[in-house]
Amino acid sequence: MIWVCRPAQIIVLMPKMQLETEEAQMLPDAIRKHFKYKACLLKYEMRHNFSRGLYGLLVALCVAACILVFAAVVMYLMKDQESWFSVLIVGTISIIGWVSLWGPVEKLIHTSRELFYDYRKCKKLSRTKVQLVAAEDDPYNKQDHK
Repeated sequence: MIWVCRPAQIIVLMPKMQLETEEAQMLPDAIRKHFKYKACLLKYEMRHNFSRGLYGLLVALCVAACILVFAAVVMYLMKDQESWFSVLIVGTISIIGWVSLWGPVEKLIHTSRELFYDYRKCKKLSRTKVQLVAAEDDPYNKQDHK
């Protein structure tokens, strides 16, 4: 996870001869634009996922309501309402109702949360400083730690 409060930096190691080329100078902007585009795609996907999740939740609630009414009717029509068979039937019908709710709730809450975290990362990376470094001057490969 990229922490929002800590400034980040992307370091790109390149051969020294390629560092001064026009393509190399365009690279930092291209990296930032890539993450900005990815953030826009994720924002669209979040909206689409949320609307599909709400629609699915509405359908699942209707199905669950019908299943609960069906369970109440079955319980009412059973002669012996305290028998193990009637409890099993009504319990099974209730579980089917809850299972029908699981998919839309998962899409609405969990998937949306993951998309939001990815969106936030891409927005942060689209504003991050990109530094081009010659491969010989690698800041992470210093021999000072001997």
